[in-house]
Amino acid sequence: MSQYKGKSVTVARPIADLYAKVSDLGQYQALFDSLPEDQRAQLQGVRFEADGISFQAPGVGDMKFKVAETKAPSHVGFVAEGSPIPIRLAIELAEKGEGSTEVLPVVDVDLPAMLRPFVGPKLQEAADQFGSVFTRLFEQA
Repeated sequence: MSQYKGKSVTVARPIADLYAKVSDLGQYQALFDSLPEDQRAQLQGVRFEADGISFQAPGVGDMKFKVAETKAPSHVGFVAEGSPIPIRLAIELAEKGEGSTEVLPVVDVDLPAMLRPFVGPKLQEAADQFGSVFTRLFEQA
């Protein structure tokens, strides 16, 4: 199993508030649709549903992650649907002081060693993109 950690970001919101927002993603589609066109283009076709998120991963194509596990208030785990290899995404939340939370996206992939040099950089890019997506949405919501 290979693990790719996205960029850790700090959001000026309480951990319980962010957990509620990460565990129910459907509320973000209207917000996403209201973003300026240039910001939506940077997020490459992200779509939100109550139990998951779909997007286009660079070099991989369409991906959909459904909520698979939750542990309030610090963890929400997603699993990729229809992926040729097992992929799991976790959003780890950690309190960083009063009203501030650190958000860390983590991607676990069961990837053969010979493919890691080719696919690994794209998976790291996707992990980093998750941090960017959630940061923009949490700042707006």
